[in-house]
Amino acid sequence: PVDNVVCLRWLASQLEASRDSVPYERRKFFDAIQHHSPFLLPTMRVVPASVFLASSKIRRSNEPECGSVSVGELPEDALVVYISHDWTAVDSAGSPAVDDAKNSKRKRIA
Repeated sequence: PVDNVVCLRWLASQLEASRDSVPYERRKFFDAIQHHSPFLLPTMRVVPASVFLASSKIRRSNEPECGSVSVGELPEDALVVYISHDWTAVDSAGSPAVDDAKNSKRKRIA
């Protein structure tokens, strides 16, 4: 728990430096600080709306078919819409899944 607090304080101090920047600059900054973070800071990945809407299910970001890109790769005028999700479902192997077998969450989103 103490390490978590230290890590969060470090991250907050880094993000504070970009507080007055525009969204594009913050995305680039966040992408850059991952490389010198003292702890594992996952890459923020996004899925273009066209790719998401063309798929019948929500895919994991590590699936090639997902079409996700790093936020640092987005064009300056990109609009990012965050859709919260949880991992309460389980897949056929018993691993956490973002959606159920009927793709109920995907259907509710679009």
